[in-house]
Formats: sequence, C-alpha cells, structure tokens
Amino acid sequence: MIFPPATGVAVHRPLPAPTRACPAFLAALFLLLSALVAPVSAATPVLRVLAWPGYAEPEVIGRFELQHGVRVELTVITQDSELWNKISHGNADYDVFAVNVAELQRYIAAELVQPIDSGRIPNTLRQLPRFRDLAAIPGLTRNGTGYGIPYTYARMGLIYDRAQLAAPPT
Repeated sequence: MIFPPATGVAVHRPLPAPTRACPAFLAALFLLLSALVAPVSAATPVLRVLAWPGYAEPEVIGRFELQHGVRVELTVITQDSELWNKISHGNADYDVFAVNVAELQRYIAAELVQPIDSGRIPNTLRQLPRFRDLAAIPGLTRNGTGYGIPYTYARMGLIYDRAQLAAPPT
C-alpha cells in the first residue's frame, strides 16, 4: 500500500439475516454496476514511463496518480543499451523516458523524440537557474530546439590507466 490506512476505531455490525432477493433484480443490479464501473476504468488516462531505478519511486507515482487522475505504468531499465532497444525497435510506446544527455543526440538523429516546449511546463521556473537555459547544457538541444528537461545530474569522474597515458587527460 502506498499510503498508510486511515487510523481510528473500527465498528463491526452484524449483517442482517439473508433474505430471498429476486434473481432478476440481482442481475439488473449487477449489470448496472458493471456499466458504471467499466467507463470509469476505461476513461483513466495511462502515462507510460521508462526510467532508471530510483527515478520514479512508488510513493511519488501514487501521489502523482491521485493528483492528476492518471495511472502510471513504469518500466525500469538498467542499461543505456536496454533503453535504446526499447525505444528504437518499434517498442516506443512510452510517453516519457529518462535518457542520459550523452545519449540524447542519438535519439534526436533517429527521430525517436519530439521537441519539448519548456514554456508549457510551469515547474521549470522552480529549477536551478543554470538548468533553465537548455542551450547551455550540452546535448539537450539541436539547432536551437530543446529535446529534454534536466531532471537530475551528477559529476562524472574520469579514471585512466597511467601506463597508457603519459600525461593526465584534461
């Protein structure tokens, strides 16, 4: 369960003695309830997300679903090659996916992603200022068009073999 159950006192009441109900009434009630339930479940929009472990935690997904009236289908990948295979081989039925900026240009060149109008995403105003200018982040744009919104970042260390390189890389 994503959210803890409500606390309080449970009151148990005995059920009334069974009565003979008209089978036609029960059938009609069942059909009515089925008709009411089916459109609700069919009308719930689904947001398909492809992301790395830890990028979409269950409690965050649960709150998002409640707040926006959608159902989130999360697929977790663990390697860049797995992400590429899911998106590029005709399986691109995802609404949102998290890609390494170093890989994004490959998706743009293969026309697997659409431009993003960050002006239509109000929460970008809450980002750190250095992340608001997409052109300043290598790999997020092509020909002045943005294709991603920075979600997380990390500095990458460079490890090299001193026996292979006389001077440290810069």
